[in-house]
Amino acid sequence: MKKALSILCCLALMLALTTACTAEKPSTTSNDKKVVETTSPTNDTATPEPTDSGTESNNGSALQQVVESAQSSIGTATAAFNGMLDMTITAEGDNKMVYTYTILDESLPMGKAEIEASMDSQDEMMTNLLQQLESVGISSPVIAIRWLDVSGTEIFSKEYKN
Repeated sequence: MKKALSILCCLALMLALTTACTAEKPSTTSNDKKVVETTSPTNDTATPEPTDSGTESNNGSALQQVVESAQSSIGTATAAFNGMLDMTITAEGDNKMVYTYTILDESLPMGKAEIEASMDSQDEMMTNLLQQLESVGISSPVIAIRWLDVSGTEIFSKEYKN
């Protein structure tokens, strides 16, 4: 069960990032304010994060496009978890894409050691995905992975950088 869940998480991450990295590089910025919502199929409370596009760099615009594109694949990815996990994708700053996995099923036998081992095995994939983020115009990209238990307490986190 642990290996299957680990594989599902990695596949969901890869799907979301690969889909996201097909987003085109932004050509212009606008003076309108944008609101990026973090959505979750199992949690209807979205937290809008306003950003001022007029002062935002092209790097930030590119990241917002990638995050929005990745969010469109969340439903497909989380459906594979059968209510055991929730996944959200958010942006922090101009270069950090954050994937947050929340364990919803308390009986799920995944602890920090299992999650860490699973994420350590993904280093090469993360390096490739960081390169894809750079290719769409995001300078010095960072991918952050955060795992939370059902109460929202962080179990594990890791950041990938080039």
